[in-house]
Amino acid sequence: MRKLDLLEGDIKKILLHYLIPSVLSMLAVSAYVFVDTAFVGYGVGSTALAALNISIPIYSVFTALHCTIGIGGGTLVSIAIGKGDEKEKNKVFSIAVIMAIIVGIILTIIGVIFPKNIASLLGATEEIKPLVSIYIGIISAVSWAFLLVGVLSAFIRNDKNPRLVMIASIVSNLANVILDYVFIFIFDLGIAGAALATAISPIINLLILSTHFLRQRGTLKFSKVAMESKIIKRIVKNGFGSFILEICGGIIIFILNNIFMKLGGELYVAAYGIIANIAFLGIAVFEGIGQSIQPVVSVNFGAKKRKRILESLKYAVILSMSFGIFIYVIFLLFPEAILKLFTKDDLQLINITAKAMRIYFFGYALMGANMVFLYFLQSIEESKMAIFISLSRGIIFVILGLIILTPAFKINGVWFSVSFSEICTFILGIFILKKDLKRNN
Repeated sequence: MRKLDLLEGDIKKILLHYLIPSVLSMLAVSAYVFVDTAFVGYGVGSTALAALNISIPIYSVFTALHCTIGIGGGTLVSIAIGKGDEKEKNKVFSIAVIMAIIVGIILTIIGVIFPKNIASLLGATEEIKPLVSIYIGIISAVSWAFLLVGVLSAFIRNDKNPRLVMIASIVSNLANVILDYVFIFIFDLGIAGAALATAISPIINLLILSTHFLRQRGTLKFSKVAMESKIIKRIVKNGFGSFILEICGGIIIFILNNIFMKLGGELYVAAYGIIANIAFLGIAVFEGIGQSIQPVVSVNFGAKKRKRILESLKYAVILSMSFGIFIYVIFLLFPEAILKLFTKDDLQLINITAKAMRIYFFGYALMGANMVFLYFLQSIEESKMAIFISLSRGIIFVILGLIILTPAFKINGVWFSVSFSEICTFILGIFILKKDLKRNN
């Protein structure tokens, strides 16, 4: 692990070293909600499934915050490594961990005290508000763990140990699967059981990740530091693109939930819940690809090795687009087989969701490239452009698509709005990258 040379080694081999663990760990993380959705759909019913989907934006908040701190701090650590600055590396790491602990505790307090208020804010109807409140209240109790897992995973990955991050994610998610079955089907705890299973998982993940420091397997070390505003600002600035992306994702889920509730009712909200969770798995792969190039790009950026930076970008874009095309073909040909993972006998829900999947995932190949563009820009400290792409992809183009497409195509226009956003963002991303690379040539 320590012999891995990010500055001189073969780019393909280095990317592969990071790629497989990064993708698998992100898949495991995204599977938290996916597994809950499958078990709730089978064991509780469509009303609980709608309540679960209303609750999903809380994960967007967790992810947005830990990506801001983890990706932002990880980029600074990798740049410091490229410059050979050991003191700066450990200082950034220590400050970022303290930030995660403070923010996590604040989120925990808010979520545990005000779950009903949060449920109302997310647009829960009176019928499903009790279920939403139960789920949010339990999940919020471990907000601090979700944040610490995300932040430590980013730093351990940058400390040349993505394999441990992968192991921690897979083991904790397997625990989630087992506990979901036990709590829902054996103890009959319903949506509370799904929340409890998911809440235990990040604790397990955190215990496994801690072995990286306890066994001194890397180079990162905790140190006593003052919370320097300059470093805090750089961390937030570099990670803010990911923050915007995740928060926008939560906002769009909120907006689409409300539109589907008005146009089609709870059945369409349940259908969107299934699609959103399937989409999370694909997004996890794209994020894994983006995260796999971050250490390589940032270290070489710090060392001013432009050729290696561009080579990393090329491989990541080709890989992400190839995966996106492959997945869309699967969704196009076999949607019903996938949907049987979520419901066994609700044929109306299956028919609605199958038709919607073919429309919703049309822009999947471009989604992968757009995610890579974002991570690449963050990795070279082009935070303004990263934020611009995040805002455009995450909310501006989606809302524009809703405004243009919904009046003409009704509910099909709503389903297509996400693909519309990906197409527009891809064009914008190509323009930004060409301009930025030409400027820095």
